[in-house]
Amino acid sequence: MFKKILLLALSAVSLSFGSISIQSSTTLDGYLYDMDIQFDFNNTISVNDFWVSGSTNSVLYYEHIMMKPSEDGWYEFSNYGSDLAVGSTNVYETQLLIYDSIPTNAIIDAPTALRLSHGYGFGLGLQQQEPPPSNLALSNFYGSVQLEANEEYYVVFTSFVPDAYGTLDVSVIGNDTVDFTVVPEPSTVALIGVSFLGLYLARSRK
Repeated sequence: MFKKILLLALSAVSLSFGSISIQSSTTLDGYLYDMDIQFDFNNTISVNDFWVSGSTNSVLYYEHIMMKPSEDGWYEFSNYGSDLAVGSTNVYETQLLIYDSIPTNAIIDAPTALRLSHGYGFGLGLQQQEPPPSNLALSNFYGSVQLEANEEYYVVFTSFVPDAYGTLDVSVIGNDTVDFTVVPEPSTVALIGVSFLGLYLARSRK
């Protein structure tokens, strides 16, 4: 009886990564990760750096996380709900960007894969690189990506609507487990690099 209760308790686990909280659970077909994402005021890029369309003080807000699949496979991302707005105007357009390494400039640097609404996008198993039809109103992103086992991916959630701020509800579904971790700060990455350099130099002197 205790073993059964323990298994039920382990079937749904909550994790928190700053502005992202994740509820993980098993399904009949695999694993479900339900993400509650709050855009961070500190994570922005200037619209001037993203579009060349005249001077503006507007920004794009985003949130990010590192993701490492345990096995090769397809992983479905769905922004099934959101509470984004610019002032009192609701915003429904969101984008998912995935990089196979940490970019120098998130969003500004071209991603390895992009997913828009209705499954449009490119990269990581999707060769459809043309933009969606002009008569198709963009909404919350949705689509699957083909990821490699034990590869760390830098995942970005955003809206290309200037100054859109708020929260997103995102599900990630796959046949295999996924590890999520926070994105290393630049100072942490530099410290790790210095540590490895010190070890290398110490060994080379022996």
